[in-house]
Amino acid sequence: MPTYHLYLEQGPPAKRTGARKTMVHVLDLLGCAPKAKSEEAALALVPSAIEVYARWLSGSGEDIATGPLETVIAERWEGQQDWAGQGYMDGAFQAELAPIDADEVERYVQRFEAMRQAMTAALDALSPDEV
Repeated sequence: MPTYHLYLEQGPPAKRTGARKTMVHVLDLLGCAPKAKSEEAALALVPSAIEVYARWLSGSGEDIATGPLETVIAERWEGQQDWAGQGYMDGAFQAELAPIDADEVERYVQRFEAMRQAMTAALDALSPDEV
């Protein structure tokens, strides 16, 4: 069962509810980052976001574990600006500061190429009126 580390980016507490806008970054799945108006709501989105992302990776030829998963909150970043918690951190998580090796670079290049191909196919399917 794969374990995914979650990195929470949170905004200031809302005046009425105290809830913090939260974006959950799954750094092992670059680009998998559900967000919601509260930590609880954002965390509830994580399993399906990971499942969809893993299914896409598997469909694009990557060998990735699917099925049941575990999650662990690895780090939390809290900003006080209104835009915090929406993908606009003015810092970085500790895991993002570690250098990556050549195999990881190659994995990201392959994923970006698969994303480019998927986007190109989606755009090619549009009629001129839809573009």
